[in-house]
Amino acid sequence: MAAKSSSSPSTVPETVCEGLIIQVGVPDMTPREALLLAQRVVVETLRGRWDVKPLGLHVREFMAVKPPGTRRLSVARAWELAAQLRQHRDVAAAEPALVGPGLTPEPVYLLTEDEQRSMPVEAAAMSLSCTEPNDWALGLCSVPAAWQLPMPGNGYGKRYGDGIIVGHPDTGYTQHPEIWDPGRLLVSDGYDFESGDRNAADPLEGLAPGHGTSTASVIMSSVISSVDNIYVTGSAPVASLVPLRVATSVIHFSFANLTQAIYYAADQGMHIISMSLGGPMGSSALLRAIRYALDRGVVLLAAAGNYWPWVVYPAKYDEVIAVAACNCQRDVWAHSSKGPAVDVTAPGEEVWVASPERDGTYINRRGSGTSYAVAITAGICALWLAHHGRDYLIERYGAAHLAAVFKELLITVGVDTPAGWDSTRYGAGIVNAQKVLAAALPDTSPAGGVQALHASAVPADDRTALLDYFPDIDPTQVHLALLRLLNTNARQAGPLLDRYGDELQFHIATNPAVRNIISRLASSEPVDASPLRRELVTNPQFVDQASKGLQSLLK
Repeated sequence: MAAKSSSSPSTVPETVCEGLIIQVGVPDMTPREALLLAQRVVVETLRGRWDVKPLGLHVREFMAVKPPGTRRLSVARAWELAAQLRQHRDVAAAEPALVGPGLTPEPVYLLTEDEQRSMPVEAAAMSLSCTEPNDWALGLCSVPAAWQLPMPGNGYGKRYGDGIIVGHPDTGYTQHPEIWDPGRLLVSDGYDFESGDRNAADPLEGLAPGHGTSTASVIMSSVISSVDNIYVTGSAPVASLVPLRVATSVIHFSFANLTQAIYYAADQGMHIISMSLGGPMGSSALLRAIRYALDRGVVLLAAAGNYWPWVVYPAKYDEVIAVAACNCQRDVWAHSSKGPAVDVTAPGEEVWVASPERDGTYINRRGSGTSYAVAITAGICALWLAHHGRDYLIERYGAAHLAAVFKELLITVGVDTPAGWDSTRYGAGIVNAQKVLAAALPDTSPAGGVQALHASAVPADDRTALLDYFPDIDPTQVHLALLRLLNTNARQAGPLLDRYGDELQFHIATNPAVRNIISRLASSEPVDASPLRRELVTNPQFVDQASKGLQSLLK
């Protein structure tokens, strides 16, 4: 039976295109040279007027957008133009900048019937008794015990996340008393990537008003704040936080904004990026921004996803710590995304959070989602950095290795593992802050870096990214189905996936009809090729390739 939906059909996220993201030139180019080259490439390749803007201060990444008042670029046309840009000798990469379904989709419209049937039934609106203490989530993760640990003898240590700055891409901030501390909520350092200005205030619009405030409170709310005698305490109650507004709603999500926010956070010297958001498809440009931040000593964490039958991006990337959600009974939250990409689990069901209301009032309430699980874990990361001293850790390992050292300790000794725990779906266990902070530091950072560390016995693999959209089907059968769809064999599939892989992923991730076709192919059912053109309304060459694959299967 399918879970009840929390939104109506009128709120179904429609995928739209903001523009085209391109990477140009060679690494030793100056930003000015790269901008001029990007402008020339756009003029030589694309028709009409386009504005070209950089995605970061020191990178060769740009977004080409149609000027205001001109006709919106369709998703189908965007894939065509991206393919054209990739043919230019000075373009290293190109992709559409898409706004699509985000952390919490509308299951009825974005999942196949089989996927809906596999979802757990929505529980009745009844709170678990163990959520009555407002700080139950902190206790479950042994955060108060971590606060009281003796400082290491290196002379750098601080308590409660003091001195650590968390970059927070979300819906923006409010003046809710749980987070409104001008000394720690660094609004002057924030940015609104939706409006393109320095004011990252949340207008409380869209389908998740106040989401940024709620998740921020779980990270950094002070123990002394309270609303109506109900208080929220963040796992790092002395850490600082920079609001970065990247979305009006985590239900409808732009990777272009997040990409810019990650570059911004890294360039502004933030120490952690906590992402209580995500989407079902990947982005090469986003991954490049993540790696840029990692090299500059930033630890990135992201929500595994809600309701989706797979882990969403950016949590899906090995470079990011993916966090699933549990409840106060140490059971996995029924609607948490799961899979080999999950690194750890943390409280995310009925967690107490700050909530600004549309009428201007402020309340505290229970909230559920992997958004809160990752926020708690990001705060614990801030505790760890402050406990040992981030400067000391950089001296010892180098900035580019901080994330790898933290992730290694987190997934090896920094968790509690309940009996019967499935590490292939929910990571190494439930985060234990005391164990993380008390763990002895390794002599060296792991040689393989953060990408090589996996809590699961089934490591993630870029080559299997498409297979992960079919968690209940034999991966071998899905692989064969994709080969049949593309009318090719294993040896020749590489060039085709290099050319069409991101586009194929987009359709698989956002279109249940396409997933249904592939599922039927995997089960060797006869498939009619005629609907494919209606489903893959995009790059004609890709449609032709897939159509030929299906036509060859007709009996």
